[in-house]
Amino acid sequence: MQQKKQALFRERCIFYLSRLINEQISVLNTWQEPLKEAYLVAVLDFKITDSEPETYLQDIALINKVSGKLFYPRLGFKFLELPGFNKKEEELETDLDKWLYTLKI
Repeated sequence: MQQKKQALFRERCIFYLSRLINEQISVLNTWQEPLKEAYLVAVLDFKITDSEPETYLQDIALINKVSGKLFYPRLGFKFLELPGFNKKEEELETDLDKWLYTLKI
């Protein structure tokens, strides 16, 4: 859970996810095995700068900027922005909704 905005928050996220990937690689690895999925999941008590304004779940992935196609499906960032979650108890539909509602109250 990240409660306060920090100037270099995105850089920290890249660093943490990079460490997870790096820990999978051993000196003896001959690239015969694929990397395991690696995701950074962050529950935030703020909105990320430039995030989608009317959403609370930011699902970030590596894409080809020209085609828009997903480049690598097993790497990404999931940001749950609590200030963007505004559902009332009677509007909760999914387990994620219920979990975020509980965190926010």
